[in-house]
Amino acid sequence: MAQARFWKEFHQLKVQIIFVQELLLQAEQNERIAKMGIAITSSASIGAWVIWKEFAWLWGFIIAGSQVFSAIHPHLPYKERLKIYSSVLRDLERLFIDAEHKWQSVADGSMSIQQINRERMLLHKKKSEILNKYMPNSVFPSNAKITDRAESEAIKYFSYYYPQGEEDSTELQFLLQEKSLTESGTDE
Repeated sequence: MAQARFWKEFHQLKVQIIFVQELLLQAEQNERIAKMGIAITSSASIGAWVIWKEFAWLWGFIIAGSQVFSAIHPHLPYKERLKIYSSVLRDLERLFIDAEHKWQSVADGSMSIQQINRERMLLHKKKSEILNKYMPNSVFPSNAKITDRAESEAIKYFSYYYPQGEEDSTELQFLLQEKSLTESGTDE
């Protein structure tokens, strides 16, 4: 059971990494769209004003709106989110590399149940510290679509790097391992 809990923590870490990657891509796209919108709106409106002078009031309104958006754009959260998501992602990826290295010892049985539990708690603690370091007063936005995509990508990652037989699932494998440990009398 200790191996299965470590695996779940390990798997969840990968899901969170992919989730943050998706949020980062989304924030980058929002920032890019906002900047392009400002540039296009201002430039196109000035050009349209010259061509269609009878709609000068409309073009003036659009230009004024783009100038207002230009002024408030630096105060929107996109730029700050980019910085936060990048930092969280970088630290979570380092933590994942460490966890992946430890998984080898967990999976091959060279760690005791107490050691596995300690490593799982340490992994959980470090993950929490990373989130608290960069996001002390906020949480990630919930997004079911990104969550589903992150879960799917994590499953693909683990099935590629940790292949198993078609009839086996990760959880079933660990339940069988735990059962054999219990039967041999080495469980807690």
